[in-house]
Amino acid sequence: SKIDVNNIISKSLIGNNLLILSFILIFFLLIITALGAINYKLLRKRKVSQLKESKAEKDNYIFVRADRLNIKVLKADILFIKAEKDYVKLVTTKKNYLIRKNLKSFNKDVLDNSFMRISRSVIINIDKITLIDRNMVYLSDLRFKIGSYYSKNLNKLMKG
Repeated sequence: SKIDVNNIISKSLIGNNLLILSFILIFFLLIITALGAINYKLLRKRKVSQLKESKAEKDNYIFVRADRLNIKVLKADILFIKAEKDYVKLVTTKKNYLIRKNLKSFNKDVLDNSFMRISRSVIINIDKITLIDRNMVYLSDLRFKIGSYYSKNLNKLMKG
């Protein structure tokens, strides 16, 4: 029996090549898996930060139902809200809206602490106050009488 050296060398080279290819394949699979995990973490982090931003953004506006439509109103645009029988009149810098809700429930359900009730029929945007004089509050050229019951809250606001 003759030993074929060329045959043995070629078989060992093929075996080594398969082994090397297997290692390369495993190495690339590990890299792809690691990159996928990193990408997943980055996407998750981005999604969480977007949710936080959208929550903060959501605090800047309200939706009101007027004229059979849901209308997005920026809180910064609201000047004051006035009670008118079974409705509230929402006055903004751009437009007025008549909303079928009473003042108490509108204040409780929709508004936050950047608004203050100053009388039985009026809620004002605190950021729009330009002047307070005894029992009157001014929002640029608009003036409102402060109810005696509500003056305590306004005095607390002025003090700090």
